[in-house]
Amino acid sequence: MALKDIEEQLYKMKEEDSIEPRESESSFFKPPSQPETEKQPQGFISREEPSKRPPINFYQKSRKSSIIYYIIIGILFVGLIFEGYLLAKKLSTQKTGIQISINSIDNVLLGQVFPLDVVYNNNSANLLQNTSLIIELPDNIKILGDQENTKIIRKELGDLGTGNNNIERFYLVAMGTANRVDTIKATLQYNIVGFNGRFEKSKVQTITVGGPIIDYSLSAPEKIVSGDEFSVKVKFTNNSNQIIPELRIQLFYPLGFNYTSADINPIDGNNVWSWNNLKDHESGEINIHGIIVGEVGSYYEMGININLITQGQVIALDKKTTMLNILEAPLNLAVYLNNSKDYIARNAEQLEYRIDYQNNTDLALSEVIIKADLEGSMFNYQSLLTNGYFDSLKKEIIWNGGNTPELKLIEKGKSGSVSFKIFTTSNYPIRSFKDKEQVLKVKVSMESPTVPPKSSLKTTTAIAELNTKITGRVDFQYYALFRDALSGIVNKGSLPLRVGKTTDFTIHWKILNYNNDINDVTIKTVLPQGIKWNNTIAGNYGDLKPEFNERTNELVWRIKEIPAFSGILMPAYELIFQISATPSINQSGNYMKLLEAINFTANDKFTGQPINLIAEPITSELKSDPTVKQEEGKVQP
Repeated sequence: MALKDIEEQLYKMKEEDSIEPRESESSFFKPPSQPETEKQPQGFISREEPSKRPPINFYQKSRKSSIIYYIIIGILFVGLIFEGYLLAKKLSTQKTGIQISINSIDNVLLGQVFPLDVVYNNNSANLLQNTSLIIELPDNIKILGDQENTKIIRKELGDLGTGNNNIERFYLVAMGTANRVDTIKATLQYNIVGFNGRFEKSKVQTITVGGPIIDYSLSAPEKIVSGDEFSVKVKFTNNSNQIIPELRIQLFYPLGFNYTSADINPIDGNNVWSWNNLKDHESGEINIHGIIVGEVGSYYEMGININLITQGQVIALDKKTTMLNILEAPLNLAVYLNNSKDYIARNAEQLEYRIDYQNNTDLALSEVIIKADLEGSMFNYQSLLTNGYFDSLKKEIIWNGGNTPELKLIEKGKSGSVSFKIFTTSNYPIRSFKDKEQVLKVKVSMESPTVPPKSSLKTTTAIAELNTKITGRVDFQYYALFRDALSGIVNKGSLPLRVGKTTDFTIHWKILNYNNDINDVTIKTVLPQGIKWNNTIAGNYGDLKPEFNERTNELVWRIKEIPAFSGILMPAYELIFQISATPSINQSGNYMKLLEAINFTANDKFTGQPINLIAEPITSELKSDPTVKQEEGKVQP
């Protein structure tokens, strides 16, 4: 019974108790009634004379009302206690009927992916509304593939009916420091029908993070001679009881390091390797060889980073480094081309190579031999000039004490040089696409049988290498035609040109690109007075149409990129466009200028060198049109 109903009932009882005394009191003091012989109205009930009624006991009446009031209050209090008991029992039943648990391995390795299962069920008698599952992760444990390092995972589950059982699985990975203990908390939040507020149930799981799943190291010699080849070793071990599908190993080379080889071929460039299916507790290693040229006494940092590739996700382990200490070389050896180490060569060009050497040992070096091996299809070996001996079969130049007396004995601290000259070929090799991006290589070695006392070395040696890129070649062909059926453009008018009469021509711009890719190609010209742009184009002009500015009469053709061998081993880029020429009286007797000078600019992607060409103006002489007779292109009155 509601409290309001009880209050109304009590009030009603009090009102009845208070009415009765008032009625008695009214009857007691009422004036004498009419004589009995007087006729009473129908339905009237007569009352006794006041003198004949017993006196009213007001104390007894009030006591009776109080007893009833306290009895009802007591019943209400007992009811509230009973209702609270039922509510507490119901809530207790709800809590015991709603369960949440975490299932996961207790011990994981650093970098290891492990599953976390959260099991929740509703075995209570009530519907759970607006249910949410919240996972709280500690630092350095993250969801696999999560780049934002989310610490709280919240998943809305909606309503859970009675008997609903579910499992949510998450793939986690432990990062950060090794040998620690972390805790993961899972919480189920929900509403119960008929109750205000939000209820929740939680579970905590303890995870022990051990050592790294992969132990790896990068080792190099403590001291390295500048210019000498040395090797670094990458070693790694799988510490887990499971196969690691793929390792991605990346080295970070210092400035001045030149990669030469490795016992396993890299998959990307010269510094990225892949190792597949590393078995449990299995080890592997990769040896990388190279040369570093650096300042004596300096330290250079070389780094390594190993990533685990699992379930399509990348797990990056901590980067490790080693320091390279550069020692003074017993022999300094350097190669220069035209007094530079970064020279960009061209075809049909004479090159002058100089090889400098210096004896840094405490001994005089005797019987020194210097060899230079030449490699490159654009060396014109017939043009070689040198005082050394050239072995044409090996393509090797040899200097010794016989042809260079200074090499018989090089005193301590002494230096010198040898040199040779050679032309590059006029033509670029275009046999196949493998001829792309030509390089000239000169590998030099210097050797003496003189060695320091108590040394295990058999000879004192030094090596050096210089690689030179060759800039590409671009041929720009340009001409005008009057009769041009192959273009599909019909030219109107007649030849010879006549003053005031209009004649159409087609202009051809064709690009032949040889061994290097080029980009940012721009070709510009201006249409002279008397020449009109007809906005008719054809040919393989690329993705962008030419642009003509009517105010300036400027024509621009742009191409984003032209691959190597376009027009050689594959179709050429070509723009064909139509113009109309109307000669003036002052042009009579002369060839009419159809286009002003043409500017061609581009960038050689391989060498980074700019390409700038200027083509002469095109006239109505029409040298490339075999159907036009000599002087037929001159303007007639």
